Amino acid sequence: MDTVALFRPGMRARLIAGAIGVWLAWAWIGHALASPSALYVSPQARVELLTARAQIAPGERFWVGLRQVLAPGWHTYWENPGDSGLPATLAWRLPPGAGAGPTRWPAPTRQAFGGLMNYGHAGDVILLTELVAPTDLAPGSRFAIELAAQWLVCAEICIPEEASFSLDLPVGRSVAAAAAPRLTTAAAALPPPAPWPARFARDGDRLLLHLQMAGVPPDRVADAYFFAKAPALLDHAAPQAFTTATGALILALPLAGPAPALPDRLEGVLVLRGSGALAGSGTGTGTGTGTKDAPWPGDSFTIAAASGAVAAPPGWPARHPAPPALTLLEALLFAMLGGAILNLMPCVFPILSMKALALLDLPVADRAACRRDGVFYGAGVLASFAAIAALLAALRAGGAELGWGFQLQSPIFVAVMANVMLAVGLNLSGVFAVRMPGFATPRAAQQGGGFAAWLTGALAVLVATPCTAPFMGAALGLALTAPPWMMGAVILALGIGFAAPVLVLTLLPATGRYLPRPGPWLNQFRALLAFPVYATAAWLIWVLSQQTDPAGLALALGSLVATGLAAWATGLASTAPRHWPRILAVAAAVAAIGLAVSIVKLPTTRSSGSAGAGAATTTADAIPFTTARLAGLRAEGRPVFVNMTAAWCITCLVNEANVLAAPALRDAFAARGVVTLKGDWTRGDPEITAYLRSHGRSGVPLYVFYPAGNGDPEILPQILTDSLLRGVLAR
Repeated sequence: MDTVALFRPGMRARLIAGAIGVWLAWAWIGHALASPSALYVSPQARVELLTARAQIAPGERFWVGLRQVLAPGWHTYWENPGDSGLPATLAWRLPPGAGAGPTRWPAPTRQAFGGLMNYGHAGDVILLTELVAPTDLAPGSRFAIELAAQWLVCAEICIPEEASFSLDLPVGRSVAAAAAPRLTTAAAALPPPAPWPARFARDGDRLLLHLQMAGVPPDRVADAYFFAKAPALLDHAAPQAFTTATGALILALPLAGPAPALPDRLEGVLVLRGSGALAGSGTGTGTGTGTKDAPWPGDSFTIAAASGAVAAPPGWPARHPAPPALTLLEALLFAMLGGAILNLMPCVFPILSMKALALLDLPVADRAACRRDGVFYGAGVLASFAAIAALLAALRAGGAELGWGFQLQSPIFVAVMANVMLAVGLNLSGVFAVRMPGFATPRAAQQGGGFAAWLTGALAVLVATPCTAPFMGAALGLALTAPPWMMGAVILALGIGFAAPVLVLTLLPATGRYLPRPGPWLNQFRALLAFPVYATAAWLIWVLSQQTDPAGLALALGSLVATGLAAWATGLASTAPRHWPRILAVAAAVAAIGLAVSIVKLPTTRSSGSAGAGAATTTADAIPFTTARLAGLRAEGRPVFVNMTAAWCITCLVNEANVLAAPALRDAFAARGVVTLKGDWTRGDPEITAYLRSHGRSGVPLYVFYPAGNGDPEILPQILTDSLLRGVLAR
């Protein structure tokens, strides 16, 4: 190229533009290499590390902040995330002699989701930290800051994110950075210490937080909520009642469990909303004198309350009665008594045929065989209860939250039990000749020993245990939150009580004279008692219809046909000519394979809609239960009747059909403005499980009545009557 051509005007302009472009590109690359992680960007969040100083002086204190700008619909979490979520973690790496203060969080907001209450932030949030530079920094040196941060962002899904950030600040005279005003504003918005003395005390299943707000007009505080820093102390989803009627602000804070460990100091953030100037901006007028000229100090405050005496005003506020703490001995006695009463509960009605035959087949003439069969029956009962306890312990160790009767929340288990009950009924009808259920007669005893008695006890437990009897609720409520060994002891005590009536009849010789003597009539009676067993199979199929869609129901019905075919083939093989048994055995095997395939496919055909739709329609005026809905109704002062039920709980269905669905009672509820909330536990629901646990219960039915206003709720018996409920309404 001609050297002179380089100095032509057009060529000079192109060279200058190119040089500027190369310089800008190199400068951008150099900036990126100098601070490779000063900014993190994802579809959910834009996160950057801000500093209030572009240049620092030796020994200077200054703010840095991790700014998170979240996409619409996404949120992150406070230092106590509430019922779920994770707080952000910030790990600083600073030069020797430098220091970093604690992370300072802005006041959180409540985020309700599916019965849970989380605490967090949305939009634009800054987590502040005050850094202190060493006093011996030399002017002209550099102050390097490194931060490793992790946080969780959630919308419909949750995504963990992490990044490393760095800043390299020159040392000299202090120079404000461009982000200084933003960080100053964020620091000014931090909740200041409350200007009122605060103390707290335990009151049953709640804490009372008392702030002496002398002179503040009671009507100035329209709403109050306390965010505790301790993550496992309070029930985050439960409503917090408050009053200012005594010249002080008192909040009732529901505890997270029966006996959580209390801190020496109660720390957190109190958020107030007030009428007039308090509304909206969080600042306004009004002080201890009640005048409108002095400023209100803010709408959120940090609280560090010391333990002290706090007295609630008489009759205020409503609180759940704390479930009485049972000792292990009391729990064992209650479990045995409840197990004995369970024999009389409506949920045991479907197995009356097995119990009746168990008693009528007693070999009165052979007392040794009678005692043996009683022992085998008790062993079957205890083995089933032990298996349930072991499975509950294993599932709980895996993180599952399950309650009593959890087995009937599984469509596979329900389908298996329906087929078992059909097989029992066909046996009673004489379709095949295996001697079960019932105790063995002397002839059968020579053939099969006490297996029939053992199987009777096992089947009785599997069908009868989904419901609870009086005294069982408190014992099981303790058992399902206790260590595994204690849970096993209580559940085995329940089994002893359940088996006790039959054990008494078999082990005490004098009881035999009160039973009718076996004879030819017993065969006809056995065939008649097959029909309650068929009814049990039909009921289980109805329960299954609440848990699966039409395709799954068709598979279950097909499995019943396979069971019938297998039973027919088994019975015919015992009397058919010599060449038929093999053919019938093949037919039985094919039926068994079809049965297994049908049942295994059930989980893939569950309905995506709400479970237990049929169960939820028994009570005409019921509204589906949610914790948030209950809290809202209580905040309005409405009377509420909570009905926790399930399609597989016969006691629940009997109560609903005979009492709750009665037009006269519904009219009485309507006349008093009672709202009925119905929780359907047919397929399990974590929110309902948590509610049961909060009332010291582990199974259904559970009936709780909340009176109008702030009166204490009342837990009602498992067996309802019209007069009982009318008495509750009258009170």
